[in-house]
Formats: sequence, C-alpha cells, structure tokens
Amino acid sequence: MINKLSGDFLQWMRGFYFVVKFGGVSKAARHMGLIQSAVSHQIKNLEKELNVELFQRGHKEMVLTPEGRRLFGKSIPLFERVQEILEEVGRKEGELGGAVRIATTHAVGLHFLPEYVRNFMMRHPKVRFELTGGGFASIVDMVEHAQADLGIVNQFDFPESIEHRILFNTRLMLAGPIGNPFGLPKRCTLEEASRLPFISFPAHGTVETTLGHILKERGITFRKVMWANNFALLIKYVEMGLGVTILDEFALLDQAQTVELHSLEDGLPPRRYGVITRKGQYLAPQVHAFLRSFSGL
Repeated sequence: MINKLSGDFLQWMRGFYFVVKFGGVSKAARHMGLIQSAVSHQIKNLEKELNVELFQRGHKEMVLTPEGRRLFGKSIPLFERVQEILEEVGRKEGELGGAVRIATTHAVGLHFLPEYVRNFMMRHPKVRFELTGGGFASIVDMVEHAQADLGIVNQFDFPESIEHRILFNTRLMLAGPIGNPFGLPKRCTLEEASRLPFISFPAHGTVETTLGHILKERGITFRKVMWANNFALLIKYVEMGLGVTILDEFALLDQAQTVELHSLEDGLPPRRYGVITRKGQYLAPQVHAFLRSFSGL
C-alpha cells in the first residue's frame, strides 16, 4: 500500500537536496531558479510532513541534524528512481534518448572523448551529452552526488562509495616549444628537465601528485615559473616559448604540430585512467550503452 503524500513532496525533497548540496538556501534558490523564500517554504513543509527538524537552528551554516543526514542519504537514490521512470516508461523498444552526463579532465574531454561521443551521437541522435571539466576532487564529488552519471579520471585513491574500472593506460611525456630552444635531447631525464623553466598544473593535480612523489624520492626540484589549471593553457604558454611541461601522452599526440615531444627516460610508472560510477547508482539505458562503447567495459 502506498500512503498518500502531501502536496509537492518531491519538489520539497528536491529543494532539501540542493540546500544541502550548495550549503545554503540562497545558493540553492539560484540554482533552482526560485526565490529564496520559496525554497525556505519547501524545507518547512518537508519538516512538517516528516515531523522532524532537518537542520540545526541558530547556526550560520545549514548544519544537518541526524535525521537530515539520514534523509539526504536517501534523496539521491529516490531521484534516480524518478529519473528511471521519466527515461524508460513510454520509451520505444531500442530507442535511446536523454542525457549522458560526464565529468572529466579537460585533457580527456579534448583528446579522448570526442571520437566516442561523435560515433555514439551518430547512432543515437536523440541522446545529448553534458560534459563538465574539472580536477580529481570535483569529478569524484559530482559522481558521488549524482550530478554526473560517470567520471573519467586518472586512477587514484577513491572513496568507498566509488566503483572504478580501468579504461586505458598512458605515459608522461615532456612538451617543449617548436625549434627546441632549450636544447633538450629527444629522450631526456627529469634531471635535465629540472634545469628548464617549468609550467605545471596546480600542486593538487594528479600529474603534479605523481611527479611530486618521484621528484622527492630522487631529490630533484623543478624551476616552476607558472601554473595553470587547464590543459589548453599549459600548451599555449609552452607554444609561446615560456617553458616546458610534462603531460599525458594521449593528450599530447594531437599537439605534435604545435609543440615538440620528448620521451622521459626515468622509467616513470604508467598512468591509468578509469571510468568511475557510484556504487548502487541507477544508470539510464543510454549511459549503459555509452559505457559499452568503450571496448572491454
């Protein structure tokens, strides 16, 4: 038996979810396209319906009560079931539509995904893609909170809530300006690279984390002159002759006409990229189909 629900229960739950996600009523309201008082009203109605307090009153931040934390944990699978109904009921057999939401790095979005996305859209023209670029932490966060169906990231330490499957291996290479003004050999060492002006990702990026451990072990320090949190920006400043950088080979092969590539001789470990999803997550038919387009998944 399904008990009667009051008013717009699902809308109240949606308001509650975004208040928690964005840390406040005003930010949630902006995201939902509502006025602040409307979202506050949703929270009050939800608390009245459930006969609990969802937030601790008197705090500047929206701090969840134990009941609020429990409800938030149940809100994501609830909306996934609703999405399942919207996407699958009434869909013609074999017809795919809806969105595939992917969170990944700028390099993957630029140099790995385009061929897969193009081929899939040609076979399934009613499917649309929503691509969001970011760093490791933001990608995992989007997958954990159902803002992305899947993520593609360099293999790293994942929370217990995340499932990951290896997608491809790559290696690190050094990119320098055309004409090799720094006189680097075609195969160089990290020691040789450390003498040059170096353009890097931020320290918390996965490339920098990988390099950081190796450089520390070998007592090598890079002479960093600039950092940027975007693959295309790094390449631009290398092209201008301001320094060199070290990036994944799969992303550099398309840049062979704009930068010179140098292999690193230091026996660096391979970099493994994988697809991540949340454990127990509902994946729509179009997401399953897109995952199958990666051979072996």
